[in-house]
Amino acid sequence: MRRRLAILVLIIMMSFTGLAATPLFQIGPAITFEHTVLSDSERAKDINSYGFGGDVRLNLFSWVSLDVPFTYSFGGNVHTIGTKPSVNLNIPAAGILDIALGLALDLDFQYDASGKSWYINGNPVSDYSNAMMGASLAYRLALTLNLGMLSIGAAASVPMEGTFDSFNGMPSWSETNASVFLLFNFL
Repeated sequence: MRRRLAILVLIIMMSFTGLAATPLFQIGPAITFEHTVLSDSERAKDINSYGFGGDVRLNLFSWVSLDVPFTYSFGGNVHTIGTKPSVNLNIPAAGILDIALGLALDLDFQYDASGKSWYINGNPVSDYSNAMMGASLAYRLALTLNLGMLSIGAAASVPMEGTFDSFNGMPSWSETNASVFLLFNFL
């Protein structure tokens, strides 16, 4: 009887450890509200206010992650793929919750169908170095609930007032946007 009880306790502990462990690789769909979270509620009702895409995350250690959320949107003959790759410090909380605080680089890749030309952050692709140096930085907060093979979560991105080459770390709270995601966990 004691042996069975010990085996049952061991199985339960191993199951909880598997649920609570931060996975190494995560990928899944994401939805981003393309306007600020402080905008009027009429924009929230418009499907064109949302970007649909995905989120790819690599948890290098239980406390450091690389996250690449991306969305696709279309408007005015322009196809846009927006991404905010970030380096995050993860804080595990309550066993199954990860709180990620990080710095992100805001990049938009646009294809203008009428002019048949590509742009990065509004600059032509041929001007790649200026497009990268003029990219804005953002603070990023993500809350992820790890539930075995699936994780669900939400993230907020607060742009800084400066850019990559003219750093100004003051947050621009009025331009905060948010996203939600569902991730499939591997390893």
